[in-house]
Amino acid sequence: MPSTDNLQTEAPRDPTRPPGSANSAEDRRPQVIAITSGKGGVGKSSIAINLGLCLSMRGRKVCILDADTGLANAGLLLGMRPEYSLEHVLSGEHSIEAVIQKGPHGLKLVPGANGIAECVDLDTPQRRHLANELARIEGEFDYLLLDTAAGISNTTLAFIGAAHRMLLILTPEPTSLTDAYSLLRLALRRGDVNCQVLVNMVGDVHEARDVFQRFSGAVEKYLKARVNFLSFIQRDESLRNAVLLQYPVALFPEHDPSHRTFQRMADALENAPPVTAPGRLFSQCWLDTKAPDDTGAAPEEPDEASPAESPPPPSPRSEALFSRDNTFTVGDHGLDLPARHHGYDEARFGPQQQLADQLRQLGHQGLSLMERLRRLQKTP
Repeated sequence: MPSTDNLQTEAPRDPTRPPGSANSAEDRRPQVIAITSGKGGVGKSSIAINLGLCLSMRGRKVCILDADTGLANAGLLLGMRPEYSLEHVLSGEHSIEAVIQKGPHGLKLVPGANGIAECVDLDTPQRRHLANELARIEGEFDYLLLDTAAGISNTTLAFIGAAHRMLLILTPEPTSLTDAYSLLRLALRRGDVNCQVLVNMVGDVHEARDVFQRFSGAVEKYLKARVNFLSFIQRDESLRNAVLLQYPVALFPEHDPSHRTFQRMADALENAPPVTAPGRLFSQCWLDTKAPDDTGAAPEEPDEASPAESPPPPSPRSEALFSRDNTFTVGDHGLDLPARHHGYDEARFGPQQQLADQLRQLGHQGLSLMERLRRLQKTP
């Protein structure tokens, strides 16, 4: 993104480009958004994929970096089975251009891998190599979405510190609020953070507003900081089924309610006030990110400043929900579909695959029919 000093000499802006981006690839600075959460299982990767698709449908050039390098799964939500990943980039076996996967509507994905979870703690040559690889591609995009690992690792905090925006995912669960508060507290120790909140898994807008107000009130009172509300996502069985079937709801018809949810989110993001971006590439900022001396220490015990007091104590029922893992595969769903190959497979394989693809296009109704088909397959 160009600095304010260059605005007077800038060429007329392309109306198809998002606010705050430059016209030429040389000047371009993508909007870098770290999509993160304090705890896992809040739908972070699904949100990253669906938001990226909605932005791509608008003609934006979007790349998702699967920065959850310990448990990379963003590609699975698109039915991808990437042969190469960041692991091969770090080893020098392949360039980052060789590992990028192309998804629907031109969406690009840089898949993560196991074995590089301590990304910030790599030695200097490795960090510089990865930063150089990222620097070569980031100017090609309007948006760079970082699907970070949940929690307070140095890796996650470094990506947040280098990003332009922090998109913090909350749910009504008390553990989600408490862990998100701890993550934001540590992120603020490293510097200013432009934090926008997305509340997931709520019944309606009133519950979303209540969750946000409880969280933002604690942040303003004890951390002396402000967070902004971006959007919310209602509890929706279609979202869960879409994860099971590895077919994002953003690919549903435009009139589908689940699809409209993420279009509304994309509207809110593009209409958000612009942020003051550094005059350097994200990769350079990430390379220079240093952890405070106490960041690696054990997290502090919650004190009176913790928002844990704000939500009610968890009931036995809600405690059981905390342990749920929302990451599933087609095999877990039990629907016997042909396996997809490397990359996004747009071909049709056999009559069963054709039927499955036709049902997917129906949105809510199709997912319901697919569930009935799964049950029929299990019937003796």
